[in-house]
Amino acid sequence: MTLHRARSLVCLALFPLFTSCGIVNFGVPDMSATPVDTTGFEIQPLPITFAASFARGNDVYLLHPSGNLWKYNDNTDDAIPIHMGRPFDVWGRCLFVSKTGAIFASATGLPLVRSTDDGRTYQTSLNIPVWRMDEDDAGNLYAGNYTKDAAHVATLYKSTDGGDTWTTGWQDAANHHVHTVRWDDRVKRLYIAYGDGPTRGQAVSTDRGATWEILDSGPDQGHTDVAFCQDSIVWASDDQSGRVESIDKRTGRTRLVDVSSQFMWFAVSDARQVFVGTAVSRAGQRACLLASRDQGQTWQKVLESPEVATKDYSDGMGSESRYLSANRWLYFSRVGNTIQSYRIRAIP
Repeated sequence: MTLHRARSLVCLALFPLFTSCGIVNFGVPDMSATPVDTTGFEIQPLPITFAASFARGNDVYLLHPSGNLWKYNDNTDDAIPIHMGRPFDVWGRCLFVSKTGAIFASATGLPLVRSTDDGRTYQTSLNIPVWRMDEDDAGNLYAGNYTKDAAHVATLYKSTDGGDTWTTGWQDAANHHVHTVRWDDRVKRLYIAYGDGPTRGQAVSTDRGATWEILDSGPDQGHTDVAFCQDSIVWASDDQSGRVESIDKRTGRTRLVDVSSQFMWFAVSDARQVFVGTAVSRAGQRACLLASRDQGQTWQKVLESPEVATKDYSDGMGSESRYLSANRWLYFSRVGNTIQSYRIRAIP
């Protein structure tokens, strides 16, 4: 594994994430003061709550705060859910289901566990906590550690055998953990964002993790998630800048949207629509869900929490399904003093 800095590629459309080239400042619209507008979207509160979720086709997996996992059919509202076991008995952070049907789950301070028998049994797959993972078109799995201690550094792990064994594919000793790992199947590239250190940043690999290009790094370059549309890449910040960046894949030009100093917890997309969930970072804020129907060119605030009296993640939109279902639903929860789960999609 080798690591390269991609500053020389700053203006190439091949790596269009650089915010130092072609930034387009359209007044940087401030979404924090924008009223809620659900025009063009259908949003449904759900009668169940979940701490993590995952969508693959019409199968939607919802991990209850108790640790019980259920699988639902996205095609029908009255189908009886299937119990997929109980990987642990605490609030889960990571939920992922591979193309072969293997279930992976992790929680704060707990290892990544796996079930290959529809949840009847779970065993440790990777002895490290994980927040997010993904799979490429060859079936390789990628998982980023989520630790906050002096004994661990930001590490991306790779498995070529479905999670039986893992190898270290990338590390950064200056940071604590990996915030996200995403495979962009349209262009066959692997992206990561890492953080909680002095040189937090983003990187991309065009050879399935063998080598890496640093897209940007520094104290103000943290991101929590990335999502891909047909012609754009959307980054969600984790540095209290409150910015969402939409980068045109063809030109490298960047459009920004401001959500005050909030943290961005997730970004999920398909070819044209994008959703970004935020978390409050200080008293007096309101967490919100942002939505775009045009690949991040324009945005609406489609959901907002009540104003909070405390700070640092006291309310936020999270627990997202990582992908849209076959019916284009995003599943997510608003977590605060109470938890309410939803699904949302653009009206066809």
